[in-house]
Amino acid sequence: MAVWAFDRTLRILRVLKNGIKHATVTEIGSNHLRVDIQGVRWASRPGHIAYAYFPTLNKFRPWENHPFSVNSTSLLRNTVSLTSASSPTRSLDGSISDPEKSVARVDVHASQESRNGTGVTLIIKKNAGLTRLLQSHTKLSTLLEGPYPGAPAHEALECDHLLLLGGGIGITGLVAWMHAHSNVKLAWSVKSSDEPLVRELDGVLAGVADKQVYIGERLDIDGLLEHTASAGYKKVGVVVCGPAGMCDDVRAKVAGLGRGRNTVFELVVEAFSW
Repeated sequence: MAVWAFDRTLRILRVLKNGIKHATVTEIGSNHLRVDIQGVRWASRPGHIAYAYFPTLNKFRPWENHPFSVNSTSLLRNTVSLTSASSPTRSLDGSISDPEKSVARVDVHASQESRNGTGVTLIIKKNAGLTRLLQSHTKLSTLLEGPYPGAPAHEALECDHLLLLGGGIGITGLVAWMHAHSNVKLAWSVKSSDEPLVRELDGVLAGVADKQVYIGERLDIDGLLEHTASAGYKKVGVVVCGPAGMCDDVRAKVAGLGRGRNTVFELVVEAFSW
């Protein structure tokens, strides 16, 4: 009882410290929502999450909350400039665009001060329950608890190369990693119906020179990891965030590649549940 009471008291104090905030909810296509919460000065750090409460949505359960990846609003709204394209992207029909014929790539120039600006943004997949109720609100009172560190990030960030693997809404858990390492490759796959989410994140994704975005098809996890293992790096960090099955596949493949090879792998699974 004492441990439980201490935990709950500490969580309440964290919520009170952050205070009552107001969120603006914007729909991203038919499957996702963007929730911008102003007045919070949190930096985007790899592996950090926060719990969000929307007490006015359900009068009978105002304490209900969900964990979300924490990303600075300013990081997702950077000033961009155009440069030549360099990374192929798969379209809805599965074809790969030619970098020399595609639209110019957008490069993001974000200073550390910009990333530490006020406001955090949550990208939420519409589901039943609390997230479904968010659709009918444009502005609402919000409470935040956190941020809390998740999986340890320092060992992966010390690697020679960082491979980021995302599935669907899992991209939100990888945004902070994109800007935390100098040698990053991103591979992200989404369903065809989630194309609006790709467009919403075009600006921040453009800051990654080596990336592959697949719309309407799955990642070739085996191929990506095999290619990385044969690239000659001494130490590779692999970060995966996506559906449970995808995370299990990456775990199994990385474990297999770690046997009998010169390359050392550091695996981080960005997975959390409520």
